[in-house]
Amino acid sequence: MGIRSAHAKISKDEEGTITISPITTHGEDSACYLNGDSITEKTELKHLDRLTFGTNNMFVVVIPGTDPRE
Repeated sequence: MGIRSAHAKISKDEEGTITISPITTHGEDSACYLNGDSITEKTELKHLDRLTFGTNNMFVVVIPGTDPRE
C-alpha cells in the first residue's frame, strides 16, 4: 500500500507538542507505523522517531533541540 492523499494529520499545539493522527477513509484505517508499531489514534512524535506510511514509505522525524524517545 502506498501513501493515500489524506493518510495522516501531523499537528503542533501551543506548547510545541507535535502529534500524528491517522485518518480513516471509507471505514479503513491508514497503515501508519511509529517505530515499527501500528498506530490508530493521536500519538506524540519525538525527535528521531521513524514514521512509515503504507508498506514502504519511511520518514525520520527531526525536531531540533529536543530529546529522542527513550
